[in-house]
Amino acid sequence: MNAKPKNVMKYASIYLNQKCDVLLIPLSTKKIILPVPGIQAVAKDVGAFLSGPGQYERLLVHGFSGGFMTWGLLLDEMMQDKTRYAPIADKFVGQVWDSIIIMDSKTLLQSLSSATVPKNVILRKLFKIYLEFHMAVLPNINSLYNQGFKQVRENSLITCPALVFGSRSDPLWNYDCVLDTIDSWKKKNIEVDLKLWDVSPHGRNRETKFPIVIGCLFVIILLSGLTF
Repeated sequence: MNAKPKNVMKYASIYLNQKCDVLLIPLSTKKIILPVPGIQAVAKDVGAFLSGPGQYERLLVHGFSGGFMTWGLLLDEMMQDKTRYAPIADKFVGQVWDSIIIMDSKTLLQSLSSATVPKNVILRKLFKIYLEFHMAVLPNINSLYNQGFKQVRENSLITCPALVFGSRSDPLWNYDCVLDTIDSWKKKNIEVDLKLWDVSPHGRNRETKFPIVIGCLFVIILLSGLTF
């Protein structure tokens, strides 16, 4: 969410060096607070791209922070048209999630204000007040995201192994919600590898836990058959 391109490319280069194509899907504050023309439209565009003729044989999704919302809305799109998307779902061979945010209204307000105004405390508080008003006027935002997160937990299309990075010190990382999601995956016999640290900044596990993160990424890349 509001990620700097240079930080995203640090991860993208790992896959590019394995001769994989990489589709980058940026997520801005505007797309989150106006989800119908924003993040929901992005999810539909990604679905249309993946379902196009002559696309890839193997797919791996690697998401950060609020990117979990985009994934949830894409899954919701896929579940509404299983005939169209089932062949695409079968192509997913792995999923990687770093510092994911599973949002209720409280977490949404906190994460958006922190990500949008990370340094100015006064502006952050003012922006949070605006968000509270915005969500009161547009209550469908919560229901839309709740539906997306429900699909992340309950959808029957994606069953590939998952690698999850997180930190107990991350103020935006809802520990109980993430564990609940992982438990729901395991009940569907999805293999999950959780790397959980006591202290690591939000979205910066690669910097603070470099050997472990890179090692785990290469393992899932190899197991997914993405190397050439």
